[in-house]
Amino acid sequence: MFALILKNLKENIVSYIFVGIGIALSLLVCFYYPATGVTAFTPKINPSIVIFSAISAGIGIISFCAGFKTVKYLAFVMGLFAFLSYAREEVTYVANIFTGIDGTSFSLEFILTFVFLIVAMLAFLLGGIIQKEILFQKKPAAKEN
Repeated sequence: MFALILKNLKENIVSYIFVGIGIALSLLVCFYYPATGVTAFTPKINPSIVIFSAISAGIGIISFCAGFKTVKYLAFVMGLFAFLSYAREEVTYVANIFTGIDGTSFSLEFILTFVFLIVAMLAFLLGGIIQKEILFQKKPAAKEN
């Protein structure tokens, strides 16, 4: 079994690099958003962003052992839920900036959290797309003489 996991890792090294990036950024969001997420427009932290990011990172870690594309796609979906929760939470902040009532602009914290969520989500998606399924490939049949 261990040899099969190593073979899968060697064949799909680029996919696992993308998944590693997704895991790192999802974990970064779990710590960065609670530290910087409280603003005048969002007075409290939305726990669903942290929860979905942590679940996405956990599923990404599981995908290192389970060599299925579906696991990486599930990590992508959890990252998508985290991003959508963040977008819903910050909608008044974005609306205030686009209307330009008080002259504020996008903060660095907002931009970084937004970029971390997008890149983590896309890294899981790309990791699933470019992975080759080799764990359960059928062996070629022996030729009959």
